[in-house]
Amino acid sequence: MLRHGVSEYAPLFTIMEVIDTKSLDEMQSPRVFVSDLPFRYLPKQLKERGKIIYVVRNPKDIAVSYYCHLRNMTVGDYEGEWNQFFPLFMEGNRIIGDWKNWFTVAQNEQFDAVYKAKMAHSSLKISFTK
Repeated sequence: MLRHGVSEYAPLFTIMEVIDTKSLDEMQSPRVFVSDLPFRYLPKQLKERGKIIYVVRNPKDIAVSYYCHLRNMTVGDYEGEWNQFFPLFMEGNRIIGDWKNWFTVAQNEQFDAVYKAKMAHSSLKISFTK
């Protein structure tokens, strides 16, 4: 949509983590990539010369989405329940929806507390609303 200047979905993008440099050199400009890499791991040249649109998902949605993704995998299925998965996720263990249908009130409060603590020194402005 960015490349063509229209609001019609066009699934023409490349996943940065899987492209080789030869293919990259052969791509026509402007090039559009998607990546799950943290900003600090992006190539230096991209940060110096490229344009970056940084999209952040609600972290609660990430937790539920990750859980659902693991439950639906055909290889290495995660068979645990949400209440078993949640503490693992909160501890930073990496074993995916609408978080409101999964989090209990206590889990929501625990998540917010840990997230606020981890983001306390960030320059990002984060709003926690109920």
